Amino acid sequence: LDIVALPLQLPIGSEDKFLGVVDLVEMKAIIWEGGELGAKFHDEPIPADLAEKAAEYRQNLLDTALSVDDAGMEEYFEKTTAALTPDGFVDDNTLGIVATCRDEIASPLETEIVRHWGRTFSCRSLGGFLLLGRTGIKTGISHAPLVHQRRRFVMYAMPHIALSDKGIPGVVMREGIEEASHACGSLDAVVSQLKSGRIDLHMDFEDLEQSCVRQKLLSNLHYGQEVDLVNMTRLAAKIIHKDTDRLLSNLARPNEYDYAFFVGILIHGPEHQNWIWHEHAEVQTGPEPGHRRALDLNV
Repeated sequence: LDIVALPLQLPIGSEDKFLGVVDLVEMKAIIWEGGELGAKFHDEPIPADLAEKAAEYRQNLLDTALSVDDAGMEEYFEKTTAALTPDGFVDDNTLGIVATCRDEIASPLETEIVRHWGRTFSCRSLGGFLLLGRTGIKTGISHAPLVHQRRRFVMYAMPHIALSDKGIPGVVMREGIEEASHACGSLDAVVSQLKSGRIDLHMDFEDLEQSCVRQKLLSNLHYGQEVDLVNMTRLAAKIIHKDTDRLLSNLARPNEYDYAFFVGILIHGPEHQNWIWHEHAEVQTGPEPGHRRALDLNV
């Protein structure tokens, strides 16, 4: 898919005079209080000499984010199915697998998978993570139809994020609810804990999925990484990519399975628009190990 790179931050100063960044999403300055590991930071108004530039970049960000084609998700699925046709993947011989957040606003992803691939196994969990583990994944792929001694499945694995009509990430208006709410609420809860400085690290068996989401994110955060919902969603997509790759490599034996997986971010825009930011796609075919290749959806 065509990807437009847009900055979410502007630096304040440079090199030894670097002070912090301008957050173009929240439209505020984030100032570091020291250069040492674990230094604290605080928010300030945007410096006057950067106000005009920040406003320009912010408007460009909004204009690009909101110039959405209604057929964005449909186009994505047309490209994914077309990319797999040469390898013999069709709805009659392929099981669809969906791995995204449990949130009802993420259901259009599952609907499209069913529309293109028919029968679909659900791996949906909070945040879109593969929290059902090896047993769940093994069960799902074993449901793939057996045709000429081969099983085929296609997995779409991705977190999600909402984008309001004002371009604010994480804000969504739900049907029948007057107040705005968050998406993804699971990831936003971790962001809020990090910003508060009070992180609950224990495994809560009455809140097991959210405990796992928090542990996965915290174990993959790096020093200096900006903690906001956009960056946390990107991090979630990278973790999901890594987990999907590892689990399928271990469970989907090449002598039995042909499969493909697609990783990205499901984005919900205003007026029930949905589109997908694509990160990675691979396909494994043939009985010999190592017959995996990346898929180019631009072709």
